[in-house]
Amino acid sequence: MARLLSLAILGLGVAMVVSTVVRGGGPLSVGVVVGLLFCALGAARLYVEVRR
Repeated sequence: MARLLSLAILGLGVAMVVSTVVRGGGPLSVGVVVGLLFCALGAARLYVEVRR
């Protein structure tokens, strides 16, 4: 269950970055920064879950 949530958070982050870039956002726009943070959070959760 935790892996599924981690993948969902990671996917949400990717979707936020793609959506922001498609709409013309720059590299430091809020959508890109928050999306990258979501990606990092999802990847970290997945890493911790797999290592456990």
